[in-house]
Amino acid sequence: MKLKPLLIGSALVAVLMLVSNPSKERYSYYASEEFSEMGKEFLCSLDIPADGFKQLCGVALPVGKTVLKPVVELLVGQLTTPQNFFLFSIYTTDLGTKKFTTIAAFGNFYMFK
Repeated sequence: MKLKPLLIGSALVAVLMLVSNPSKERYSYYASEEFSEMGKEFLCSLDIPADGFKQLCGVALPVGKTVLKPVVELLVGQLTTPQNFFLFSIYTTDLGTKKFTTIAAFGNFYMFK
């Protein structure tokens, strides 16, 4: 008789996973945020002696991120291959020099960098 609650619980978890499996559009939004932040961290970590470069990182990059976000989101969507397993999805984004694999489950994304 202990098998019945286990089966019901497993079915409920499966339904929850199925309903909360994020779409490719949500992934594109998430990944564009992640890639933009990675780019900002990289650029701002460069040791460039030019006057005002550090101020540029603090002011201009956030503005550029906002302006370019739709373009980055569209590009991520085109460079991403989704694999939908209904309960979860795996997204592989190929940026040419590097591939990023992300698992999507329970409405969240887990990117392997």
